[in-house]
Amino acid sequence: MRAFAVHPRGVLTDLVRYLTDDELKQWDITRVNGKLVAPSTGYKVPAQGAATSLGCAVSPQLQDKGGVYCEDCDIARLVPNDYTGSDGVR
Repeated sequence: MRAFAVHPRGVLTDLVRYLTDDELKQWDITRVNGKLVAPSTGYKVPAQGAATSLGCAVSPQLQDKGGVYCEDCDIARLVPNDYTGSDGVR
């Protein structure tokens, strides 16, 4: 049995549909004709967010490996403790 930690990153789903416009604005999300829009924020659509989980489940790269942290359809790179970016694993 193998286990992986999987981070899909920011995914724009309907979970935020009940937030007020002011609350959405804090996340750079707007509502246009009832549809949530996040231009240039880097949020993924749900299918893109699921890709890392599905990819880890079937990736030959992860054969005989376990306990790794995956993001963006790949094994996350190791970063130093003082790294301030939002990617990677410490």
